[in-house]
Amino acid sequence: MIMRSRSENNHESLLSALAILVLAAASCLRIWTIDGTMWDDNAWLMSIYTTHDLQGFLDTGFVEARRVPLGVFLYGLFWLHKNTELYYWAWHGLNVITQLGTPFLIYLTIRKLFREPRLLAFFVAAVFAAISLDQTLPYAAAINYRIGLLLGVASFYLTACALMNHRYRAILSLASLIVAFVAYGVFIEAIVALELGRFVMVTLVLRRQQALSRLKLLMAGLRWWLPYLVICIPYMAYKLLNKPYGIYAGIYEPSMFFWLNWQDDVNLLAYLFLFQWLIFLEYLTHVSASSVLIGLGVMAFLVVLFTRFENRSVDRSIMTAKKSKSHRQAIKDALLLGLVLMVPSVLLFQYVGRPITWGIYSSHGTVGQFGYAVIIGTLLAADGRRLYVRVSHCSSERVFSSATSI
Repeated sequence: MIMRSRSENNHESLLSALAILVLAAASCLRIWTIDGTMWDDNAWLMSIYTTHDLQGFLDTGFVEARRVPLGVFLYGLFWLHKNTELYYWAWHGLNVITQLGTPFLIYLTIRKLFREPRLLAFFVAAVFAAISLDQTLPYAAAINYRIGLLLGVASFYLTACALMNHRYRAILSLASLIVAFVAYGVFIEAIVALELGRFVMVTLVLRRQQALSRLKLLMAGLRWWLPYLVICIPYMAYKLLNKPYGIYAGIYEPSMFFWLNWQDDVNLLAYLFLFQWLIFLEYLTHVSASSVLIGLGVMAFLVVLFTRFENRSVDRSIMTAKKSKSHRQAIKDALLLGLVLMVPSVLLFQYVGRPITWGIYSSHGTVGQFGYAVIIGTLLAADGRRLYVRVSHCSSERVFSSATSI
């Protein structure tokens, strides 16, 4: 019986992972048909075509912006445009890696952290893939946001693995530390805002592993978190003391009273509640038949997936109305983790005068999307059975009406 349960659980995990990849691919499939230059890419392509080497390219803005490591990365990418025919292959390849890899890693991370509710990891990753807070096209000059988040999530996953694997703990911890520093040292500094979430994640795992008092639990969590603080605090001090200059001197306008700007506050709330989709309704007439077919195909696949879940005895027992104490505690822990992952990044962008809102500045919401997906996914998974019943009944009625009409 145990062997059968494990086999069914593994099969369920495989189906969930496949569904997440399909959903992520469908959500950005049309982007892969683009072979053009957009927004800031025009400026950086002009730079690389008019300069002769790396230093010349960096001197056109990256030195003043204090983002030399990112400039080195983008130089390699735009160099392909200038000297080869491989630029679009590389650009689309990075899009595939970030758009599919990030929700998949989120699924693995949440699944490792929370054993129940059973569909929690699936819902969180699905929300991340389907509901993007970043509505910008993934133009090359801003792909650092998505790469940074991918590496940030990878670092979290490695930390979770280190917490649960005594044999390779040192290696996994070191790998997590290196990946985290590359994320915010090379690609996007705002990934630092996720670090408080790492501390919460560590304490949640340690609380389950050991019977510790609150004070001892906090101290144990701080010991795990200390290496990240050692590299994080000096780096952030450097960024604060060495501000952008030249043409980028006014790019940041930090203010401790940012919360008094009620217009930014209203825009942020509207953004988090997805009011921007009211704007997107104006473009419904431009939706192609292929996009509709892709959406319908994915919906059909997900309905079949939910049916497979319900038909398994293990899943049926999990989706029953019984809500254990551990189930409720897992929901609370996941919501706490989501809030701590999202709120600091949102406040950071508001503080530096780069508020998150729809349009081109929605890219600033990329970092907080990890926590946003955890919150929304947890709320959906909190009552998975009721959601399943609604979806399956709705789907059954549609299928029956379609069959009778035929």
